[in-house]
Amino acid sequence: MQPDLKEFVNWPSDVIAKCVRESDLRVCVFAVNGTRRWFRLEHPDTPDSISSYLEAMVDVHIRLCRLLFEHGLDTLVIPVFGSELLGRSGYQEIAVKGLFRLATDPLIREFYSSDDIRVRYYGNYHDSFQESPWCDLLAPFDDLIERTAQHKKHRLFLGACAEDATDAIARLSIDFYKNHGVVPTREKLVELYYGEYVDPANIFIGFDSFCVFDMPLLDVGATGLYFTVCPSPYLSSTQLREIIYDHIYVRHAVPTGNFSSLGYPALENMKSFYEANMGKTQGIGFLKDSVWYPTGQVTVPPEMHR
Repeated sequence: MQPDLKEFVNWPSDVIAKCVRESDLRVCVFAVNGTRRWFRLEHPDTPDSISSYLEAMVDVHIRLCRLLFEHGLDTLVIPVFGSELLGRSGYQEIAVKGLFRLATDPLIREFYSSDDIRVRYYGNYHDSFQESPWCDLLAPFDDLIERTAQHKKHRLFLGACAEDATDAIARLSIDFYKNHGVVPTREKLVELYYGEYVDPANIFIGFDSFCVFDMPLLDVGATGLYFTVCPSPYLSSTQLREIIYDHIYVRHAVPTGNFSSLGYPALENMKSFYEANMGKTQGIGFLKDSVWYPTGQVTVPPEMHR
């Protein structure tokens, strides 16, 4: 029996985790974003230095990962660093030092160990860093992958320079064909690219303007997209549970397309909703102080609340 949302959000985490593991919800892409503005808002009296920011982000990284893992989302894909940051002087040093911290910080490494998390990096980071001032990052990445290789409970894939995998996938395909004489399947390409097989992404949780990115080969047209209004570090347990509930019990509750079987009341509800929202578009926003904010676009007719 489908639980009520108000009931569901108050369940113990282990009960929700059981529901998640029994559903088709296997892979979550969490595009953590808005961390700099979160830091400025939550630590206004802390010097706005790179070291202070990264210190705070250690706690954020552990808290967010643990929150999702505790709710049964055992495979997380987190884009961390895009190649475009290499050309942004204000963010380049922060992003690179953040990547280094994720691989070397003692608290984070202890978290990976205590929570039995297998960590892998994906993306074009080898080519991007090899001939750059950041080539020293590659050894810590490889060391962390090796150190956590035997962990089995959770998986964490960290994306670095993964915005365009076209060249990498082409090379992997050519090499595989040369070695095996057959064209690789999608499953084999996923395994080669990520280091092990990853199911298609079930949900993508983003922030800011609606944009999906850095999950090559995992988007097969069935990913549920969710965008928080506030920066990612503000994600709460209740908010995550609402996302999980929507994915399991709302979006996939009834097969779509059989509109011919809808009765008069259902058609009237549909008509009322569309008439109340004619001309509105989700994803539209406005700029204030050079920051993009979403505008509320949906009106639910009073009769649909009854």
